Amino acid sequence: MGFWQTICTCAGCIAGAACVILTGGTGSAVVVPLLLATGGGGIAGNLIGSKVDQEENKVKNQAKDLEIRGQTIETLKKDNERLQANLNEKQNEYKKQEQENQQKEKELEEAKDKANDPTLSEEDRNYWRNRVIVLEDELNKGKGKSKNLLDEIKNLEEQIKNNNQNITSVGKGSNSKDKKGIMAFLTLENILICLAIYAVWQIAIKDDKK
Repeated sequence: MGFWQTICTCAGCIAGAACVILTGGTGSAVVVPLLLATGGGGIAGNLIGSKVDQEENKVKNQAKDLEIRGQTIETLKKDNERLQANLNEKQNEYKKQEQENQQKEKELEEAKDKANDPTLSEEDRNYWRNRVIVLEDELNKGKGKSKNLLDEIKNLEEQIKNNNQNITSVGKGSNSKDKKGIMAFLTLENILICLAIYAVWQIAIKDDKK
């Protein structure tokens, strides 16, 4: 039993007893009504105290939840800063590699032209044929680097996107269904409390009529 539940139960018992006494009950005839009223008041107090304890725990849990959410969001934001820095670096590398690839393509076209140039000597054409082979190999490797960099860029962008979605999700808190469930539970408690108080009141009225 929680702190407020204990306090309110005791207070309810006292209030129930006082209700009977104040309505004029005296002597041995008041013993049974007094016990019933005290029990009813205790039940009402117990329910009220239980609700207060639950609300107090709820506030504490919400505060802890907010703290955890805040820490999670801060961690995700710092991770995004790291990812963004890495992304910028990879984008610059990709841009530089693409420029190198374009330059290699130009050199390759020139080498192919010279390798087939009839005005050049056979020795020169052989040189350019070998040059074509080297440039094609370098260009293929360069395109492979570009592809890998592009894959890394897409992966980093996806991680940043996921982090942003998680930040939004964490920031939203409990969904509406959870809130409705809590409200329904508290409403049920309110009904029980009212019924318990009503029972005490009915006992007092009946005793007064007797």
